[in-house]
Amino acid sequence: MPKVSVVMPVYNASRFLNDSMNSILNQTLDDLELICVDDGSTDESLDILNNFKDNDSRVKVFSLKHQGGGNARNYGLENITGEYLFCMDADDILDLNAFEDFYKIAQEKKLDFLVFKAINYGVEKDHYFETEYQNMTGIYNKVKDNVFSYKDLGNLLFDFNVSPWCKFYNADFIKSTKARFRENSKFHDNNFFWGIIFKAKRIYFINEFYYTRKRYDQSLTASGDSGHSDMIDVTNDIIAIFKKQGKLEIYKRQLFNLKITWITDRYNQVKDNNSKEEFLSKMKKDYKRFAQTELLDNTHVFILNSVLYSKDSNEFDKLKRYYQIFNENKSFNDKISKYKDWFEGLNEDLQNFSLKTLQTNFKSENKNQLNDEQLEFYHNILNSKNGFNYRVNKKITRLKIDFENYKQNPDSANFENRLNELLNEYDNDSTILGELKKDDAALKSIIKDKTAEIDHLKSQNIYLSKKYDHMTEKSENESLIKKLFSRN
Repeated sequence: MPKVSVVMPVYNASRFLNDSMNSILNQTLDDLELICVDDGSTDESLDILNNFKDNDSRVKVFSLKHQGGGNARNYGLENITGEYLFCMDADDILDLNAFEDFYKIAQEKKLDFLVFKAINYGVEKDHYFETEYQNMTGIYNKVKDNVFSYKDLGNLLFDFNVSPWCKFYNADFIKSTKARFRENSKFHDNNFFWGIIFKAKRIYFINEFYYTRKRYDQSLTASGDSGHSDMIDVTNDIIAIFKKQGKLEIYKRQLFNLKITWITDRYNQVKDNNSKEEFLSKMKKDYKRFAQTELLDNTHVFILNSVLYSKDSNEFDKLKRYYQIFNENKSFNDKISKYKDWFEGLNEDLQNFSLKTLQTNFKSENKNQLNDEQLEFYHNILNSKNGFNYRVNKKITRLKIDFENYKQNPDSANFENRLNELLNEYDNDSTILGELKKDDAALKSIIKDKTAEIDHLKSQNIYLSKKYDHMTEKSENESLIKKLFSRN
């Protein structure tokens, strides 16, 4: 029995396959088997594998029809004979002393598996870089150099890198879990990780880089196409695993919010319009069955409803912009100008839909640093019932400013022009006519108190008699007149 079994799925990896194979076969701990599963490659990958097999008895090669990495990994799992399991990707590199270190620590601490960090190598730009997802800093800071289990992590459980190549597994433990990779899916790692994490009692974190991960501008999971919509089914698989393991009640709030995040992130990677429409259609079907929306925070409720509300991907992309602004690591006054541009770029239906979400967000923010223009937008959002009402409030706010200027400078044309623009909109917009219904008593009371001011406005040809007649017949909006002629 070898000490380590390495499972390596291979698909069209000839460019880096030699380096990857050599980083395994030249390990300082050389008591190993390398199980290579060719997933129907159309390049020279299979020839390279067979050449290694002919020259090294530790190499085993299997050839399958192309079905995906999950299928190939599962096939490899069925053929392992070693004490420990390592999953290698065919274009990556493992430090040559890795297995020696891993084996020693795993034996001493009697681990179910250990986890370590990976460094990224950007192929196109020829540079190395780190990511928090692969560093898992929060997890290490929590557990330090102690053996741990999922129970020690709390919500940091979701900070785990689910990829199999950053872990070194006890083979008997893996066999006991019966965990398998999701087949016929781009995102096959999730099922395997969540299938083992709740059963692992002894995990250890080595806070060092052992693995070099090749990254491409157009990698399998970063270049979005219709296959990305499979993330919807993956998230449902994950929820089913939590339920089966009896953990759903503990984690359901965070898990359901992450479901929306994970799916949205994959949707964002899709560029082709047809694929986006297909993805959105699948999201609609899935979200219509979403049972516990009360567990979602305000942002994820907005995203879920945006999916259901949007007529097409173009509308969804516009609504989704709110989510992107909301999650920017910036102060409220930095964000609010972007909110303003975003909100005013929506059509009236989308404004009506989005208004409540903005109001909820604004109420929780500190407005003290906002400038005058930002405050104007802030208050108009909070004081509006719908998109139309926001636009009226916006005009009234500007009208009040113009009126104050007009009192200082009666020759100013802004007030007259803006008032006539607003009143003309009442004549021409059927929506506004529906909003402004008859309330003669209230209007006459206001007008009686403002007779001198109205006469003055008439003399300036600003408040026309026909507009007065229109307002007395059509309006119940008492506050409109108050706002138009307030001297405060």
